Amino acid sequence: RVEYNHPSWAIAGNWLVDGFGKEEGYGADLWLEFWGGRELYVEYAKLSTDAGGEDQFGTVGKPTGLMAMVDVWQGGNWALRGYYSDLDAAFDPFYSTANPYWEPYGQDAVFGQSWIPWERWMRNPLAMANLEVMGGQLSGELASIPFQVAYYDIGNNSTNWSHTQWGSSYSNNYPLYDTVWSVQTNKTVANGVNVTLTYAVEELSAQATSAYRSILDDVQLVVAGVVVGF
Repeated sequence: RVEYNHPSWAIAGNWLVDGFGKEEGYGADLWLEFWGGRELYVEYAKLSTDAGGEDQFGTVGKPTGLMAMVDVWQGGNWALRGYYSDLDAAFDPFYSTANPYWEPYGQDAVFGQSWIPWERWMRNPLAMANLEVMGGQLSGELASIPFQVAYYDIGNNSTNWSHTQWGSSYSNNYPLYDTVWSVQTNKTVANGVNVTLTYAVEELSAQATSAYRSILDDVQLVVAGVVVGF
């Protein structure tokens, strides 16, 4: 990685020489501070060889990925951040934003399951092979209780799902779930003790509702926890 830093902006170039799965690739990213402390971050990357160390992308060309985040607004006790990602069908490097760390809930660890693993998009903004995602995160305080609302609208770039959890057997021209959103909050109840609450929903796309109405539906998640710091 080669990077140049300035007080209000930074630009860098990245070269993936030999990935965990023998991937090779390159990219660039830009950070910009503007308009009273707001931030813009954009990253673009391209894979030149796949996880097997081969260029087997064929006529579709070398896959690329684009991700961007921007502070839309920052108030006294709230902030709104916009988000966008667009990954080609074969853009799927190991140990990357396209394959982040996440904890499974229930069937989240099962390959081919219908919904997107919850923590994959609640822990980090959503980026997955063959998906175009647009959304945002609103954070603030309500009655002195901090909260965060996340919303993502999901589309796809092709009918090639072979690099996703749904695999090559799924070839429809739509994602199964095209809208996901969550509300998270926490409250300090004692010194070093926080109570957390999360409610999340993944909404089945209209096309999937018509095609799979007998076996699929919207899914919901409720998680409550106690976090003790020491």
